[in-house]
Amino acid sequence: MAGIQSNFDFLSSYCEPTFNIEKYQSKQTGMKLYHINVPLPLIKLEICVQTKPYDDTGCAHTLEHLIFMGSRNYPHQGYLDYITAQHYSLGTNAATYRDMTTYELTTVNHKSLSTLLPVYLDHIFHPLLLNNCFLTEVHHISGETGDDAGVVYSEMQASENQPDDILLYSILRDLWSDKSPYYYEAGGRLESIRNELTLDKIKIFHQKFYVPNNVAIILCGGGINIDEILEILNKFEQENFLQYDNRQKLSMGFSLNENQRKKTKLSDDNFPSIQIKSASFDESPTPPDTNKKVNLPSIDATKLSVRSNSYEANEPSFCDSELMVSHGESSTASSPGSILVTFETETSIGQRNMVEYKEVCYPVEDNEENLGQVAFGYRLESIYKMEIYTALDVLLTTLFDEDISIFYKEFIELPNTLCSLIDHDWFNYPERVLTITFEGVEIDNLTLVADKYSSVLYSILNSQIDSGQLYTQLQRNIRKKIESHLNEVEAEPFDFLTDLCCLDHVSELSAPYTDNDGEQRLHKFLQNQKYLESLLNRPILYWHELIKKYLLEWEPSKRTIILLKPSYELLTEQQG
Repeated sequence: MAGIQSNFDFLSSYCEPTFNIEKYQSKQTGMKLYHINVPLPLIKLEICVQTKPYDDTGCAHTLEHLIFMGSRNYPHQGYLDYITAQHYSLGTNAATYRDMTTYELTTVNHKSLSTLLPVYLDHIFHPLLLNNCFLTEVHHISGETGDDAGVVYSEMQASENQPDDILLYSILRDLWSDKSPYYYEAGGRLESIRNELTLDKIKIFHQKFYVPNNVAIILCGGGINIDEILEILNKFEQENFLQYDNRQKLSMGFSLNENQRKKTKLSDDNFPSIQIKSASFDESPTPPDTNKKVNLPSIDATKLSVRSNSYEANEPSFCDSELMVSHGESSTASSPGSILVTFETETSIGQRNMVEYKEVCYPVEDNEENLGQVAFGYRLESIYKMEIYTALDVLLTTLFDEDISIFYKEFIELPNTLCSLIDHDWFNYPERVLTITFEGVEIDNLTLVADKYSSVLYSILNSQIDSGQLYTQLQRNIRKKIESHLNEVEAEPFDFLTDLCCLDHVSELSAPYTDNDGEQRLHKFLQNQKYLESLLNRPILYWHELIKKYLLEWEPSKRTIILLKPSYELLTEQQG
């Protein structure tokens, strides 16, 4: 803990033999600081801004690009990269997710960090947002081919028709309503980017979200003089936010008149007030529209690494050794391009369930392509129930991820294989999202796989599958995850620990803690080993209850089944 009088309050700390984390918050602005003291030769800076899209224009992603193109005190484009290179840093990077945007750099020592930090903050809080930069990044047209060549547009275009992205997009749109930011594409959809995105809209987005109480500064490494960092931040706040009240919204320097606001089709009602603790997204999805025509859904722009001009559809994750700190939606719009179908499945205990699923198509160039995917999506409980999620991750790994797993034997190790791969993934939002995907499924077997999934789970509950063998596999996987968790913390502390702090920051804003010990929320995310060790004493009935509650009987409005099918006709239709 720092020993100086500071405008930042010390909130909490967490200590382990190999690292410790200190958390501070500004009394004036609400801005947070995480200091991760870990004995490493380099220092990583990550600045996390909570950003929530409320349409498909891709404001968050485009703004991420424009942040690097000059600021109020450093107006020359490229200056930030130039000065980081002068200080022997590894360069800047950034990524856009559905509920946050992160900016980072890795540097060699504290002196370089103390020089670069205020420069980076000036770019984040006071970007120039020039029209020529906006046009170049988004609406640039190649003079040689006449094709769209803007970096933002091209990144999204490259991922538009990827089957994995289409599948994830469809799942998440079924799990959230259009009142939630998780319903929308952080990177934008091509039609909205081209026809609706404007610079004025981006300026309003910056005003709403790039405010101090929405920002967390995360420092990870050794040799950081935290007292000096606090002095730098005190000075920056005094120079930039002297009159700032952290309970109010703050305009960062872009003033739009009423006519400009009307042109952007945005108003204050489109965004929630930014407060230290924002409203939770606890709304119920509306029923899907069953009469929609089959069209191609948009891509899922969950991660856009702009500085390397690359796009990744998968959100960042850590799972104990996978307990994920990954960073994902349904409404009347369901997913564009889906048909709602029902089929009846009979469980092994004589119950009959009506199962609904949606067929979604993706374009293929080969008319003979006949492999699709089956995916199950669940919108589960609060992100803070990490004990449950630790147990679920062990269970899912045991059921799906091994060559000796039950589902591997029932779906893959067959004379006529039903699928080529089974995978599960987590997405960390105020309510955690789980996806379970069967890949390489022949079109004629899609409904069979969807039906057999629940049948196999019921057979476990009915002890038609050897419970003793399952319990032995669970125990082994618990021990493996304890070991891999320790290895991950030691081998990749930068990513592991900074992701944890980002999760803590965004979760605190989006889903305020309710147990009257909010200062301990970060501790819950760091107790993975403790949770794993406690699972060694759980009986087989505990694991049966997890299967029953979360995989079979979860609230219907918060789960979905998607059948992804290849379509040559769709490609032909798109090409006109």
